[in-house]
Amino acid sequence: MPLELNFGTSFTTGVCDLDTEKAQKIRAIIAEVVGFDPKEIQDEDRFIMDYSIAYAERKALLERLNADFSKDLEFSAFCQLETVGSVLGTYLG
Repeated sequence: MPLELNFGTSFTTGVCDLDTEKAQKIRAIIAEVVGFDPKEIQDEDRFIMDYSIAYAERKALLERLNADFSKDLEFSAFCQLETVGSVLGTYLG
């Protein structure tokens, strides 16, 4: 939702609003790896609880995201990201 500042400048808040094209790409990659429709991927979704993601899927997701977004995030750090929103924040930030 856009916020209006006193001097007429508007901007959006939230991880996804800042760069929706990249966020959609990340969601599409997540959906592909976990076998869900991209429209079903929500920021609050948890990889283990909501997607029952296994070690191999998590490793594949990390490798794909690192390659597509030129990051070098370690697997141990990636495993600390429990939700889609935390992954978005890491790869969009």
